[in-house]
Amino acid sequence: MGFCAEAPASPAAPPQQVAGWAWMSVRTNSVSGARYGNFRSLAVQDGATEAGELLLTEVIDQAETAGLDELVGKVHARNLNMRTLYRKFGFDVVHLSMHRRRAGNSS
Repeated sequence: MGFCAEAPASPAAPPQQVAGWAWMSVRTNSVSGARYGNFRSLAVQDGATEAGELLLTEVIDQAETAGLDELVGKVHARNLNMRTLYRKFGFDVVHLSMHRRRAGNSS
């Protein structure tokens, strides 16, 4: 399921400009058989915080309409804006991934 938010027309933005998008897929747990929402992506233009909130609200509403009891999303540790948005909407930290890079490899 994908969703888009349009920016309002203004002198600085042409009409119908996409302000952001969100994408959720429905998955099935191979062990329990439970269906859950896999929140795949949310992206907004710089400063389009309200669009991000509207998109996440729509994803949550669609997950509830589909009868999903759980919505899972991943976020990079340095993405403070998304981590804050997740927390604002009641997401809890469940998993933590640790990575180690070879000395001298900063990529």
